[in-house]
Amino acid sequence: MQPRLDAPLPLWMIFPVVFAALYLSHFTLLRLPYYWDEAGYYIPAAWDFFRTGSLIPITTLTNAHPPLPSIYLALWWKVSGFYPEVTREAVLMVAALGLLGVWRLAMRLVGVSAVAFWTVALTGLYPNLVCAEHAGPRGHLCRGMHTVGACVRASRPRPQAWAAALWFAAARTLQGDAIAFRYPGRYEPGGRFRVRPPARFRLWREAAWLSSCVLPLAGWFAWHYAKTGFLFGNPEYLRYNAQATLDPLRIWWPSAIGRCT
Repeated sequence: MQPRLDAPLPLWMIFPVVFAALYLSHFTLLRLPYYWDEAGYYIPAAWDFFRTGSLIPITTLTNAHPPLPSIYLALWWKVSGFYPEVTREAVLMVAALGLLGVWRLAMRLVGVSAVAFWTVALTGLYPNLVCAEHAGPRGHLCRGMHTVGACVRASRPRPQAWAAALWFAAARTLQGDAIAFRYPGRYEPGGRFRVRPPARFRLWREAAWLSSCVLPLAGWFAWHYAKTGFLFGNPEYLRYNAQATLDPLRIWWPSAIGRCT
């Protein structure tokens, strides 16, 4: 059988191109020192796991963020050494995986390579459209897992809910608020009763699989509380990161700064 000349490129050929583009665009930044919450939490937390195997940080105050970034980075440090460029290259690989998911989604929805290319290029230039996070380890890891999970949901006429649930669970163990998705109409309670019983059972099963992605995160918070006595991190972090957001001055102040600048 002769290959079709107009057949879409396989994903294994697209991934190295996307990674190379990300690597070259970040090349001058790979050796920069860790900054902001990288140096304040995520790198020390991963370093503690790398040295001691403890998922709860020892050298910095715990804020109850899920542990998968620490595990992932520690594995790369074990293979390639503890260097900033190793950390950022490992994270860029997951970012490339996320953009590969964007390519697959575009091809699934439109089927035109040019549309998929520009969708990936624009998403790479402004990735906050996928996940409103910074360009550090957590942001790229979150975007990668989140997008791949969405890709699995749209990759087949009858998508595998359990596979999407695994990717969504991985995203949640990277960042607790990584995924906030609304069930389509067919998964809502009213929608289930508008279909025949056999199909209704399948919809209930798929909805249960998708909902199960919260279980690893719930288990992490329960274990963290049992070990530290804090459910959502140390009290000072919880006050600043969550409770203080309800302060009217904190709501007003950033907008006032924006008007002044």
